[in-house]
Amino acid sequence: MRILGACQLVDVLAEWGSHNTEWRVHRTVTDPADAVEVALTYYAQLVGRVLSASPRAFFLAEFDAGDVPVLVAVNGRAPLADWAAVRARDPGHAGGYIRAMVDSPEPVAGPLVCACAGEAVGERVRVQPPLVVFDGCHRGAAWVLRGSADPIAARLILTEQPP
Repeated sequence: MRILGACQLVDVLAEWGSHNTEWRVHRTVTDPADAVEVALTYYAQLVGRVLSASPRAFFLAEFDAGDVPVLVAVNGRAPLADWAAVRARDPGHAGGYIRAMVDSPEPVAGPLVCACAGEAVGERVRVQPPLVVFDGCHRGAAWVLRGSADPIAARLILTEQPP
């Protein structure tokens, strides 16, 4: 994992609430305040899990292949690699979406939104695995299935307790 810089919770929520909105909330969301509202309403239970774990710090990061073993899908808390293998075989929308990203010549675009227990001390960031992928499980699955050759962008939330 490479930390690229700090950000704020509102930045993470705006990013979270702006992904795949056409099929989730049936409209395109581009305004950051609107995206935060989508995150707080559409993903209320997931955001609640993060907030109840007492967020401490927020970062822009990049994950590489070495991070795959510590990534866990929020859906079922399975290792992301295992979740990816199962979901990619799904004959429905989710499986097709993952397979299309795997087959695309374009790199898998992030970001993932992840949270884990940890702390930031000065410029040092210490994380306690697992890193729970709260948003981007399908993107993360495609990235894993393609071999994680290119880094993927992530928004990392460090919490006091495990999320």
